[in-house]
This record gives sequence, C-alpha cells and structure tokens, in this order.
Amino acid sequence: MHTEPFINITSHGDRLTLSTEELAKRWGIHPESRKRAVRNGSAPVRPILPAAGRWVFSLAAVEHAERATAEI
Repeated sequence: MHTEPFINITSHGDRLTLSTEELAKRWGIHPESRKRAVRNGSAPVRPILPAAGRWVFSLAAVEHAERATAEI
C-alpha cells in the first residue's frame, strides 16, 4: 500500500497550515479550481513544498492574501 507524505506543522497545538480541501472550503471554491489556479500561476497563495505530493498552505500566507483582497 502506497501512502502520500503528510506534512503537519504544529505549534503548541495550533495549526499553522491548511490542506487544499480546507483552503478551498474556506474560500468557497472547488478543490480542483484551487489546484488549477496553482498550476497556471494565478493563485494568490502558493503551497508549501508543492512537489511533496499533498499540498499544504501557510495559514499566515492565506490570511495575508485575504487582508490584501479586503483592502482592494
């Protein structure tokens, strides 16, 4: 059985990352739309270690992108 590598960064029990599915749900889009945006370069947030298989996104980068969008 093959399993994909899993990256889980924690600090005192607080999560510092979001999975593709969590970010898509947070932003109200389909996970495949999120993946497509990363692949074509139009995503405001790039995954951490994109070649590692399962993508994770920095929560700080996500929040920064959300603040930048809200200011426009």
